[in-house]
Amino acid sequence: MEQKLCEQLLLAKGILTKADLKKNNISINPTDLEISQIVSVYKIRETIEKDKKELTALKELLKNLKKENGYKKLRIVKITGTLNQIVFIDAGITKVYGILSL
Repeated sequence: MEQKLCEQLLLAKGILTKADLKKNNISINPTDLEISQIVSVYKIRETIEKDKKELTALKELLKNLKKENGYKKLRIVKITGTLNQIVFIDAGITKVYGILSL
């Protein structure tokens, strides 16, 4: 429940933007990742690094997501490209461009 509130707050403040796979507004190469293995993608506002409170809130959200049952088997990954993203993918994936570090 706490995670949902944190997520909603970050979305409302514009820190995170839920990306839509169908609209192709994310920079994932389908040849590298099976789309079905991607659980969810968030774009991170690029100016977040300047705001310590927002960065801390984002770190807490990521920690909480990892702890929740549904996300136990997931890896948090940053796909390199034009967008700053958090990508939640199935743990079975081996091809990853880089781990997200905050």
